Amino acid sequence: MAQDLAGGIQVIRVIDSTKTVDGRPAKMLWAAAVARDKAVDAVLAAVPQGSTAELTHQHLTPDHVARLKLRPGDVRKLI
Repeated sequence: MAQDLAGGIQVIRVIDSTKTVDGRPAKMLWAAAVARDKAVDAVLAAVPQGSTAELTHQHLTPDHVARLKLRPGDVRKLI
């Protein structure tokens, strides 16, 4: 299953203006097991209102995907 999902996991950068780190808005990375064109909306539905999100060019390894235990449609905060 992890092999199947590895190419379909999108990594999204989220900026949460409701939290700050050293006086700057908090930045997080999320994983979304959805189609690339739906990933930003899927993550925005899971984060605080007012956050912004963008696709990254980062990829997860099959091992990382396996440890996350994502199913199609899942979104999860990475860091």
